[in-house]
Amino acid sequence: SKFPTHIVPILTSAVIECQKAELKDSAFGFASMLMREEYRSQIDSKYRRKLESLVRHRERGEIEEPVQPCPSCGRSTLQVSELTCPDCRNLIPYCIVTGEHLIAEDWCLCPECRFPAKMVELMKYMTHGEGFDNCPMCGEKVDVNKLRRFTKDEVAEYFSNKTNLQSNDTAK
Repeated sequence: SKFPTHIVPILTSAVIECQKAELKDSAFGFASMLMREEYRSQIDSKYRRKLESLVRHRERGEIEEPVQPCPSCGRSTLQVSELTCPDCRNLIPYCIVTGEHLIAEDWCLCPECRFPAKMVELMKYMTHGEGFDNCPMCGEKVDVNKLRRFTKDEVAEYFSNKTNLQSNDTAK
């Protein structure tokens, strides 16, 4: 561990946050780690009983993260939070609304800051009502009529240019 003196508070915080997010399997794993002999005595007394109970009476179930195909190569199915494809090794841009990686069929740019977004999610965000007509990234007012969905060819061109740029950078 890179933070050996702080491992117990870090793991305790991880258990608490995992429970809030209903990530029961992850909470159990971190709590089990805290129950090891070397950490058990360092656990704050206000959390000890709850952590022991969590390990003894394990609740199973964790929401599976959805998967989507890589927008660059299409060969890999990636969790929506993954931003690098293991097959083509491209960095995949993330949506400014959801934080998930973009998919080839639903790709657009904010007309003001040119940051990428999932078209459907950006439209949903913009039509939420008063105060939601600004870009979540740059804060500028966005005319929804200026939003344009990328074609699959434009997405492919984006990745081919990006790959060429990366290979040119490494050659220098």
